[in-house]
Amino acid sequence: MFKDTEHYKIIVEYDDFSSKDEAEYFTKLSKKSELLFMGQDLINTVVTCGLPSFYLSKNIIERRSDEIRYKWNLLNTALDVDKENYLIFSDKMKYLDETERVYLMYYVGMFITKLISDKIFGYDYLVHLGIVSAYKNIVFETKKRPDLIAFHQNDNDYSVFEAKGRTQVRNAVFEYAKKQVSAVKWMNGTKLKNGVVSVVHPVSYITNHRVQCNLKDPEVIGDMNLDISKSELIWLYYEPIFALLKEEGNLGEEHYDEKKIDNENQESTVQRESVTKNYIDRLLELDNNMVINVSMSIDLYNYLNNFAKKESNNKEIDLNEIKYEFNQQKLLSVEVVQVKPSNK
Repeated sequence: MFKDTEHYKIIVEYDDFSSKDEAEYFTKLSKKSELLFMGQDLINTVVTCGLPSFYLSKNIIERRSDEIRYKWNLLNTALDVDKENYLIFSDKMKYLDETERVYLMYYVGMFITKLISDKIFGYDYLVHLGIVSAYKNIVFETKKRPDLIAFHQNDNDYSVFEAKGRTQVRNAVFEYAKKQVSAVKWMNGTKLKNGVVSVVHPVSYITNHRVQCNLKDPEVIGDMNLDISKSELIWLYYEPIFALLKEEGNLGEEHYDEKKIDNENQESTVQRESVTKNYIDRLLELDNNMVINVSMSIDLYNYLNNFAKKESNNKEIDLNEIKYEFNQQKLLSVEVVQVKPSNK
């Protein structure tokens, strides 16, 4: 089981990037080939790497809480940690058939790419392009397109990522992934900053099971423009958490904080101060050993709620009416609140 307060490492190799990009991004690595991060970062990745409700098969997962537990279990099945705190591919993988391994590797590729987009490239958000095409009814003429759109809240900096998870890496995997990311050039008429191939795999299939991520930035050869508003992208990113909180979230109710105040005569009096929470939250048991608290800003929750109402009524969304600028406050928090002793 991963610990939220523990430091972990993966191996990162990169090429095809400009010297400017190398200086901007890869000086953040603890060594040339290592990315250092916290267990809390892995938990955040699992919680925020979700699919909006219309994209899920209700025959498989009906509740967001079940989806998050399911993904957490996938991560803990696929990955483990060695004595030097490198992530490694678990021995449990040996007992799975090929189809099951492919399925797990897909999710590992997604989780690690989400981590990379944040820790190395500094992106606030990462949204699956498959979700965008389903939501916007976009029909692509080719399957050669990337998986993910990365963006910030307050600028027009966009990049695309193609995430791959493989037990063994062949050159053909990189070549096909390069064609996918290089097909897209524009986002809402703005030229993409990067198109990044992210292939996650063991260092060696036989002798070294440490997790390695190879990053490439191929030259753009296509001219595809992706047309979706920033507010819609933000909605698609947060909708899974919004749905989770709608299940059992605790809205900010008025309560009282009591404070002791000493007066001039050194006599203490108790002052009751009315306080209203500015967030909505809920507890979620990830497994038998860990409980997390997921909380969201009330402003963001209300924004998403208004967005959902307009969507359900098929009304055109006025971007001036529903704003997505929240003054850089903490919009979403995922914190471990209880850890029980593991039986391992």
